[in-house]
Amino acid sequence: MGGIWYKKIPKRTIVWIANRETPLNTTTGLLKLNSNGSLVILNGSNTIVWSSNSSASVNNPVAQLLDSGNFVIRDETDSSPENFLWQSFNIIGNTFLADIRGSGSGCLLWFNEIIDIREHKENGQDIHIRMAASKLGRPELRLMSIPIVLTVTMMLGIYLCVIRKKRIKHMEVITRQYYKSDRGNRNGEDDLQLPLFDFTALANATNGFSTDSRLGEGGFGPVYKGMLDETKEIAVKRLSKDSTQGLQEFKNEVSCIARLQHGNLVKLLGCSVKEGERMLVYEYMPNKSLDSFIFDKEQSKALDWPRRYNIINGIARELLYLHQDSRMRIIHRDLKASNVLLDNERNPKISDFGTARICGETETGANTTRVVGTYGYMSPEYAIDGKFSVKSDVYNFGVLLLEVVSGKRNKKFTHPDHNLNLLGHAWRIYTNGEVLDIVDEPKEPAFFNERKLYEGDSTSSSSNYLSVTTMAPR
Repeated sequence: MGGIWYKKIPKRTIVWIANRETPLNTTTGLLKLNSNGSLVILNGSNTIVWSSNSSASVNNPVAQLLDSGNFVIRDETDSSPENFLWQSFNIIGNTFLADIRGSGSGCLLWFNEIIDIREHKENGQDIHIRMAASKLGRPELRLMSIPIVLTVTMMLGIYLCVIRKKRIKHMEVITRQYYKSDRGNRNGEDDLQLPLFDFTALANATNGFSTDSRLGEGGFGPVYKGMLDETKEIAVKRLSKDSTQGLQEFKNEVSCIARLQHGNLVKLLGCSVKEGERMLVYEYMPNKSLDSFIFDKEQSKALDWPRRYNIINGIARELLYLHQDSRMRIIHRDLKASNVLLDNERNPKISDFGTARICGETETGANTTRVVGTYGYMSPEYAIDGKFSVKSDVYNFGVLLLEVVSGKRNKKFTHPDHNLNLLGHAWRIYTNGEVLDIVDEPKEPAFFNERKLYEGDSTSSSSNYLSVTTMAPR
């Protein structure tokens, strides 16, 4: 490295480096002045790694480090700065020394007080400063501008406060309207009184919505764990402030979940529409979601086959309730492993009704131009044509059932013999009579490959009475 540093200070401080962009990769190097006036740095292989590339040449070139810190190449008999062949002050690094100018022109911006750090006995330098007109003279104009600026600022602040209050009021009206809408009172039920939580209370419960309290991220916003009154654990879904999709989910959750009662449905405790925020408060599920178990090698060991059967059965019972037994027919449209939560006993609870659709008493499906949900779980007619029905949820359930049994994701499934997804693979081994090959390890004691399956709607496949049942879609 060719460099310049201060000599009489304890810590070596380098102020200029010649070969900054091409450092030496060997332990030896040579700084050399050629006869034509070019300064070069050679590495251990005698290869040039840097050159001053002096454009002019003289008969007797010399290199000199001036007291100013400027390293120059000049003619031995000519010390005039105007005739320097080359000088380090023309190559600016990250340190500015006095008199350094660089090889071009430009503009410097300085926002603090101007301080002259040099004193000249004579022939000092002129500096030209461009200033805004507001900085010059006419103080009466400045005095006149102060009240104008203050007035405009106050009016703008009042306007923003009014807009904010109107927006909050609008959200409160929307919430209460959805509590009392005909949509949820077709059978003459009393108006739903869903508790309204205070924003400050939820902020305190979640430690100010800190990252430590964050459980995950949903399609419409983050979910936080909270503690109310130091005794009750809750999960708070904080919807996006400006997302119209978030507002639609808010409406769906209030319209659907708040009026449904089932043991396999996550419970909505209340909501908050204060401070311009839209939040939903649920019961807390300590075991989080089903996908964190079935797709994890270690966690999946906690789900033995009786427990997996119980999870599948619980999800099926909840779908039957939504499609047939509840006060209003609901199509979930996004049933998947991450939307099934597990309680303390790992019982399943279906959640996230943001994309759900409420159907009439005689309706079983509809069409839409806005397809929502998760690819890999959607039925083909819904994903392609926007046609959905209760059978769409049954299709979702079938995909989820295969994932629970196999421990594999449908979309990310791979096999060395083909490029099919999990559904295609399941159909292939079914047609080959090898259906039990899809079962996740360990297969015992619930499944035995050598056991022959008899024809019928439901056949025993193990000694502990767990059965494999053929389910027809509704």
